[in-house]
Amino acid sequence: ICEGAAATIFGQTTSVAGIYTQELQNVNGCDSIRIQELVVVPTSVNQTAVFCPGGSVLVLDSTFTTPGDICKTELNSNGCLVTTCVTVKQVANPQVPEQDMALVISLGDEVVIETPNDYANYVWTPVGDLSFPNCPTSPNCPDPTASPDTSTTFLLVVTDGNGCRDSVEYRVFVCDESLIHIPNAFTPNGDGANDFFRVVPHEGAEVIILLRVYNRWGQKVYEGSGANAQWDGKIGDKPAPSDVYVWILDYSCGGGQYQKSMDVTLLR
Repeated sequence: ICEGAAATIFGQTTSVAGIYTQELQNVNGCDSIRIQELVVVPTSVNQTAVFCPGGSVLVLDSTFTTPGDICKTELNSNGCLVTTCVTVKQVANPQVPEQDMALVISLGDEVVIETPNDYANYVWTPVGDLSFPNCPTSPNCPDPTASPDTSTTFLLVVTDGNGCRDSVEYRVFVCDESLIHIPNAFTPNGDGANDFFRVVPHEGAEVIILLRVYNRWGQKVYEGSGANAQWDGKIGDKPAPSDVYVWILDYSCGGGQYQKSMDVTLLR
């Protein structure tokens, strides 16, 4: 029945939804039970619909690109006039945190890209260097394991329960010893070009533990640590003479510690 109407169930008039039973007895001693269900169809329905920023949603044959309300009355299949009212709201896109710094691994190693785990769908690009322990048969998972042979930027697009999307990039840097470049000569003459002896700056794969420079008699003329370690070509406050010097570099890369040593020529 329609909401507000009444029906007769086993000789009684009622408007309360439910399952009604009646026990019948006959002269032969065989009893039976009659069962009838009464369904009350609401004549007023309130709903909510959402859309993402820059998107739209189709509601009751109307397309919404801004928040609003709409009502429509129709005769349904039960013969009831039902008024449906929908409140349309705009919801925010999900906000996936940006990566603070690249994940650094040594060549041949792997690393887990840790991501938020509460989205409805995940799409990764590229997927060739990713594995998905949480869903082995599908690349639509959080927290994949990355094992690229070269430094790679992975794009993740997430979709939340409202169908709204956000994207974020995860950089995995493959630290190869061959990437640690140090010049074999420098000219500390104050012209702004090649004035310092240092590791050639590049994407932060290496962490300089210690950089030491020695003269030809084995005396240490410089020692520095950190990404800004650099020798200005002075011994104390005095310019060092043009000569060949030996350097030793201790650095970490992808969790391992390494050392390189060679010579550099100071030219004036």
